[in-house]
Amino acid sequence: MRGGRRGPGAHHGPPGAPAARPPSPAARFPLGSPQQPLPEARRWTLGLHASAASGVTPGALLGGGPFIELRADAGLGVSLRGAVELAATGVVDVGPGAARFTRGIGRLDACADLLRPARWLALAPCVGAEGGFLRGAGLVGGTIAEAKQATVPWASLGLLARATASPGARVRVDLQGGPQLPLVRRSFVFERPAQLIHEVPAVTWTLRAGAGLSF
Repeated sequence: MRGGRRGPGAHHGPPGAPAARPPSPAARFPLGSPQQPLPEARRWTLGLHASAASGVTPGALLGGGPFIELRADAGLGVSLRGAVELAATGVVDVGPGAARFTRGIGRLDACADLLRPARWLALAPCVGAEGGFLRGAGLVGGTIAEAKQATVPWASLGLLARATASPGARVRVDLQGGPQLPLVRRSFVFERPAQLIHEVPAVTWTLRAGAGLSF
């Protein structure tokens, strides 16, 4: 009796039997699918900003203050920021004398990230509203023998543009600016002699730079 030799690994199944399929790889889902959601972004940012405003007073108002921002992923990267700010002009020479101006406001801005030129950079249009007080104080000197001060309410709406950079996982810096539309327009004058110091125009301008930590 002769015994046949089988080749290494040779196996013959029943005729017509389907070949065994290799195990299918584990299913993979694209990042951001319902089965594998994107990691939750840090939603809160706490920081400080510096500001400059033109047109509100005879000289530029320079100041700043703290802000807090809440971001929500509504498809556009919507953010809502609340800030408080104190700014002043220092001494400004106006006509026959000099004056000093101070402004304190609370501000609320809403922005939507429409453009993202780079992963770390977002460009957004914003709308803002602010309210507070504007104080002007005359200074004795020159032909001004008696100086007074006046405090008036301040309110305005803004159409702004913001650029936000994220150089680190927690660090955010931004630059924001644009026109403001004052809702309260007042004039400041010297009484004796009568002299107009400043009248708030229909459009003023603002520029802010901020930095904060996200958590």
